[in-house]
Amino acid sequence: MYNGLAMTSLLNRLTSILEDYKNDLIDKLKDADDEGTGEVSLSVFLDILRDVGAPSLDSEMLDFLIYLIFRQSDSLTQLNYYAFLEIFDEDYLIDNSPHEDGKDFEASSESEDD
Repeated sequence: MYNGLAMTSLLNRLTSILEDYKNDLIDKLKDADDEGTGEVSLSVFLDILRDVGAPSLDSEMLDFLIYLIFRQSDSLTQLNYYAFLEIFDEDYLIDNSPHEDGKDFEASSESEDD
């Protein structure tokens, strides 16, 4: 996991890399979200990131990006892009994840929908 200082540094780097592509990213994510749920798959998200012309992310930044987008999503198959886009807000703070319930993960309790 990431400590507070590392998260702040990585978040600043990520937002500075993606800032110029934010508006196109928002438009394309909304277009790809046929049902208007605010969710898309990771593969769609990454394709859109490439389509808007954002630079390729190194493995550390890509790992952090995936960490950020899924920690606020309810599912491991669909990411909540509205929660992700909050990183561009001036007063953004990384909130507790809905997955941080203090319980141990049990693979057998996961349904096929998750």
